[in-house]
Amino acid sequence: MDALHIEGAKGVIAARIGIKATLYFLNSGQADQRKRIGMAAMQVIAAWAPCLRWALPPNGNLASASTVLPRLDLANVLAQSNPRTQTSFFAHSGETKDDAGVASVSLHLPRSTRTPALGFLSFSLGVGQLATLPDGAILPMVMSICELVQPFHGSCGLGLVLSPDPYVARRADPYLLTFLDRFPGLEFDHPITDALRVLDGIKGVNWLTILGPEQIERFGGANQLQTEAAAQGLLVRPFSGGAIVQAGPAPNPGDKENGLVPEPYKRANLVLAKLRSPCTGITFNMDSAGIDSEAFTRQWLDRFD
Repeated sequence: MDALHIEGAKGVIAARIGIKATLYFLNSGQADQRKRIGMAAMQVIAAWAPCLRWALPPNGNLASASTVLPRLDLANVLAQSNPRTQTSFFAHSGETKDDAGVASVSLHLPRSTRTPALGFLSFSLGVGQLATLPDGAILPMVMSICELVQPFHGSCGLGLVLSPDPYVARRADPYLLTFLDRFPGLEFDHPITDALRVLDGIKGVNWLTILGPEQIERFGGANQLQTEAAAQGLLVRPFSGGAIVQAGPAPNPGDKENGLVPEPYKRANLVLAKLRSPCTGITFNMDSAGIDSEAFTRQWLDRFD
């Protein structure tokens, strides 16, 4: 998995595969919420620190992570930021600033308005880099961050990690269909745009599907979720205000060339189908001749049906 990547012009890495989590939250604009989101991001940064090479702090310039992160108090920076302006942060492990870095942390707080808007916290790590963490560290980290952030919903599993430069990331387009069609367990997301489309439900399922209180209420309550998930052999891991539905013991990419679609993912999709968003307007917009982006988008969203 760590060796697989999509390379663009001049050897720049457009995409890699890693363990990726994205948690969406309703931005209240409250300083306490913003501080907790910063604390969650710092928790990941502390664990990922040896891998990170580049960082873009709020209202700052992209620089070496070794100069930015030691003096960055992200929790207080976010708490003191103006809720009427959007705030973003990212850091990644790419060899160059434009390479896709498989270890990454990013967050976005949209402007606080009367209209509900989703922010996100997203983080990823290479499969091989898991060896630098204690066994089974990803699940407890996701649980801990859920407690802090109180997400609207989210997911975690194997996924494509794109270059932070959108022009470099587009160089992966000709190969996305090959990756995503063959490996159905790979997540593909653009949180900054997906956040506009998933206010009315989850986009889909992965190894971990994270449900906040509104999603659990829509499902019919925590007891109903536990009953239906258990009937399909799925684990439900509660956290304060929400729950994580776990599809199998570990992330699984599947391999359709060999007839392998992860069975636990199909069962999770069956249980959580009522929570799915129509995702109107989400397309891959692939820059490749002969590809119907809208049709492929629908095919990919429905891959576990």
